[in-house]
Amino acid sequence: MKPRQTRHNVKISARMRHQAAAGEAAILNASARGLLLHAPAPPPRGSYIELNAGGHVIVGLVAWARDDRFGVRTQDHVPSELVPELVRANAAVRILPGKPPAAVQFDRSRLYARALQFGALVLFAVAASSLLFEGVQHAFARPLAAVRIALGG
Repeated sequence: MKPRQTRHNVKISARMRHQAAAGEAAILNASARGLLLHAPAPPPRGSYIELNAGGHVIVGLVAWARDDRFGVRTQDHVPSELVPELVRANAAVRILPGKPPAAVQFDRSRLYARALQFGALVLFAVAASSLLFEGVQHAFARPLAAVRIALGG
């Protein structure tokens, strides 16, 4: 399961255009690829909208709508100028002291599981090869002993 992106609470006024209608909306929270918006009459799910906020144009698809709030999956990354603390997927992540973010914990767990899996595979390969070596050695022990006796050794 893909980890959920970090959301940042904001309060930014925006001008929203949906089909031929235009109106005001407020951005309540933002992530790298999505927004939570508030509007008196939210557009229906599956609609494309265009937001003008802080001189930036953001295009997105309405993922859900309920009462006066709705979620939008943006076409491009949300501009970091709108949300300065927004960490983009391609930016370096700085881990602060304390509990690491869920995504970092997930990546660590995945790498730990990969290392354990690789170690188990190496251990199995070593055990199988030593058993195979012993089997081959045992299979050739009797004929080689007969050859050694025949040669006078």
